[in-house]
Amino acid sequence: MWQRIQTLYLAIVVVLSTLQIFLPVAGVMDILNGEVYEYRLFHLINSTTGEVFLDSYFLPLLPAIIAVIALVTIFLFNKRLLQIRLCVINLVLALGYYGYLYYHLYVARENFEQASIYYSMSASFQLINFVLLIMAIRAIGKDEALIRAMDRIR
Repeated sequence: MWQRIQTLYLAIVVVLSTLQIFLPVAGVMDILNGEVYEYRLFHLINSTTGEVFLDSYFLPLLPAIIAVIALVTIFLFNKRLLQIRLCVINLVLALGYYGYLYYHLYVARENFEQASIYYSMSASFQLINFVLLIMAIRAIGKDEALIRAMDRIR
């Protein structure tokens, strides 16, 4: 199981998605007041006072779902076609994460007269996961082709 490269790719997806749950992903900076609000876990929080500004319960749930699906995918090494399907579901969820994040930042920015949106480094984790999932799909496909070719030779 661990000697296959797609297992390493999927393990990195699990680690990055888990880290993204706990790290601040993005935020809104109020230009008039100079206050900074950032997404931490389930809320948009004022970074100086700790006051909750906006709730976003589903935002950290998407990386958690992606991590769980990737972890399950690692242990389904005998069912390669199911692994490919689960990786495709993770690809869709990774793209959906960015859409949902943009939606929340857009809603939060409308509550201020002048505000700018900023992204932290952890916002790129799902993009890295997207690339890793594509590489895992290709590696799983190569394994499946190899197994089919070996069955054909027998």
